[in-house]
Amino acid sequence: MVKTTKKGFTLIELIIVVALFSIILTLVMSFIDPVSKLMTKTSTKERTAAYVDNISDYVDKSIRYAKFVRVYEGEYSDMHELTYTPITEKQAVESFCDDYFDGALNKDNAHLEGKVHILSFYNDNMPDAKDKPGVIYEGEYKFTAGDSCPISHDFEAPTPENPDEKETITGRVFKDEVGVLTYGEATPWTINCPAGDFPRAKVEKVGTDKSVLNPEHFVDYSYFYNVGYYELEPIKPSELSEYSDLSGKELPTSDKYYYSRIVPMKDNSSNNMSVGAANFSLNVLSYQNNTKGLNMISANHTIDESTTEAVNIFKSPAYISSSSMTLKNCVASGLKDSDLYEKYFRYAQTANTGVVKTDSEDEKIIEAIDPKEYYSRTFEYIKADSSVSSKNIYIIYALPEEVSPSQIEYK
Repeated sequence: MVKTTKKGFTLIELIIVVALFSIILTLVMSFIDPVSKLMTKTSTKERTAAYVDNISDYVDKSIRYAKFVRVYEGEYSDMHELTYTPITEKQAVESFCDDYFDGALNKDNAHLEGKVHILSFYNDNMPDAKDKPGVIYEGEYKFTAGDSCPISHDFEAPTPENPDEKETITGRVFKDEVGVLTYGEATPWTINCPAGDFPRAKVEKVGTDKSVLNPEHFVDYSYFYNVGYYELEPIKPSELSEYSDLSGKELPTSDKYYYSRIVPMKDNSSNNMSVGAANFSLNVLSYQNNTKGLNMISANHTIDESTTEAVNIFKSPAYISSSSMTLKNCVASGLKDSDLYEKYFRYAQTANTGVVKTDSEDEKIIEAIDPKEYYSRTFEYIKADSSVSSKNIYIIYALPEEVSPSQIEYK
């Protein structure tokens, strides 16, 4: 009989093998973990860059074909007052409708009706406590055009060739208001609105504002917007001492991140690039969120011993994209040789009385109005003065299909 014995691993051998596998696994994971983190970080950056591009595309599709556009940066203000006067959103819409559709008629010779839209970009002063910087809300108003009384006055404007020369200044006034016309240093001319029905535009909010961006946009990043042509410029380490937060503390430095600020882009003549209907641009900048707070810092920049400026400093990572476009219909509205040029129509009125003119058959005379010359520029950019700390942006615009006048036979 042959006796056989079965051999196996001893407990010591098993412990040694497990220890070796643990060491090998630890080494493998030490290589995999950084790669995984890098892939996650890259994925986050790519996703955020896509979000920024989506925001730019949304703005582009919203206003590129608008007929009239008015941009407020900082807060709403009354551009027609001699002094800066903040106004409400509803009053801003009312002013917009008065400036572009005052007296306009529809096909039934009644006051023109339509819709206007508002895009609100909140860099600060968010409307909801849960909102993060960079939310965008869209609102809508319906309106009925008002009908002002035209006013006019001849100011003395003598020249060496003609000492009796006069300059005619025109304007308008609404019910229960006082009209004021100015010319140079001459004494302003005033007139009370005459008795009659000269209402401002009637505007009414449609529903409630809706958020344009999904909450997922703000998981890792927040956003900052500004109008014009700008770029993100890193701050040199040697220049960082010129910046401090609003409490006066120096900005902390690290090899893991750097600071940047937004600076204007220059044209070939080294001047800041301007913005208008033919060259409108809105910048969308993303900056990272983390457990220590937002990586946008309101800071003071010391230019010299007597001059400082308030700036926003962005800690890396940050990404900027510009939504640049030509507002085609805004441009075309003022070009008489364009196929898109379109007149509005209103009843002809006598200046300073508002009396509607009639023809020999006692029928009301309808006159054509050139929107560019009568109402105002088709695109306007109104920036709040330096005393306003808000950095919000509001864009009021009207789409052609929602405000187009009907073709009217006029004399």
